[in-house]
Amino acid sequence: MKIFTVIFCLLMSVSAWGQSSDTMRKDSSMNNHKTAFIPGRPMIVVDGVIFPYDSLKNLSIANIISIDTLKNSLRQDTNPNLPDYGTIIYVTKQGAIKSYQKKFSIISKKYKKHLEHQKNDRDIGYIINGIFLGLKPDEQTKTLYEIPAKKIKSFDFTENRFYNGGVSRPYIVIIITKK
Repeated sequence: MKIFTVIFCLLMSVSAWGQSSDTMRKDSSMNNHKTAFIPGRPMIVVDGVIFPYDSLKNLSIANIISIDTLKNSLRQDTNPNLPDYGTIIYVTKQGAIKSYQKKFSIISKKYKKHLEHQKNDRDIGYIINGIFLGLKPDEQTKTLYEIPAKKIKSFDFTENRFYNGGVSRPYIVIIITKK
């Protein structure tokens, strides 16, 4: 019986320690976000992360896929004492690629497995509603990023039977969207 008591106490202490360290991580990350709030200026979000203003000088305009503005921001949720000056949301090429790859990986296990092996999707051609995305890489990234997951009717990842080592790509993703 004593052994069960010792094991139980050990498990409870590990569980309590894990909860307190997780809470500390959350609290410290919130404190870091508070430094991003400058009175009279909108909150800045880059690829889903709140950024301090001084780090924006490292953001290249050539790397931005989209910029959105929100009149009402999350600032009131994180610190209700600060006035709300809106939010500017930047999506970079890398952020957009990670976003659509994550979205597609949830839909297709074959696609996810391919990405885990290849580490990128440069060998994949994309066809959306019968149209090949032979676009410039930035346009392709933006198009794939902007497809909402709930609008995808079917998603098929397959080898390209007609691949000959030329301009085409060895794998194809065929996406059919809902109207």
